[in-house]
Amino acid sequence: MLSSSRFSETGFDDILTFKEYKVPCILVGKTIEKLAQEGTVKTVAVPVTEAKLQLYVDGSDEFVEETSNQEGKFYFPVVAGTKYVIKGSKAGYLDQAVTFTPECLYKTDTVQVELVFIRSTPNKPIVVENIYYDLDKFDIKPAAAKELDKLVQILQVNPLVRIELSSHTDSRQTHEYNQMLSQLRAQSAVDYLVSKGISRDRLVARGYGETKLINKCKDGAKCSEQQHQENRRTEFKILR
Repeated sequence: MLSSSRFSETGFDDILTFKEYKVPCILVGKTIEKLAQEGTVKTVAVPVTEAKLQLYVDGSDEFVEETSNQEGKFYFPVVAGTKYVIKGSKAGYLDQAVTFTPECLYKTDTVQVELVFIRSTPNKPIVVENIYYDLDKFDIKPAAAKELDKLVQILQVNPLVRIELSSHTDSRQTHEYNQMLSQLRAQSAVDYLVSKGISRDRLVARGYGETKLINKCKDGAKCSEQQHQENRRTEFKILR
């Protein structure tokens, strides 16, 4: 309740009551797979069709179910201020999950949600995007932590999966130095996942230094900073 004279013609306060109204709107989701472009860390997004999507109110066991169409799209009705979890599954892929709370400022609003599906193929390297380190450093920066949190969620919804998390450098500096630095970076990423509740025995840290360059930028080659950056990457692959 509240009191206000803003509607009063006599100068006296009125006592007003109000109640919360959760605006309904539509969630427009998309299931995609990011395919690597050979010789680069760039990817192209392609739709994942006929994936099964389940929408839960957070903390509830009840759900509604949809299937992604030929464009990888799916739709759910949602209401503002409610915390939801979407779980996605399809044979040949790791299970996925995303948590969100829509605002739905207007009934005509749509909420955009994207689920990135990852194939469950063993020993296939998958780049963890946007993992960058300062020069000669191995500590986890806030932007990197945000990306690693996505990997935490994947491991949480796939509790039997064991992975190798690897770090790679460019060819500058000595081979021995790059090997040491990449191992420290891989171990730092694994330690972060453990701090978020992932069992250490599900994780292997491996530094490859400059031994797995994805382009021509070997010692002595003239390359742009962008080309060197492509080699400084973090990957994971499924061991089990």
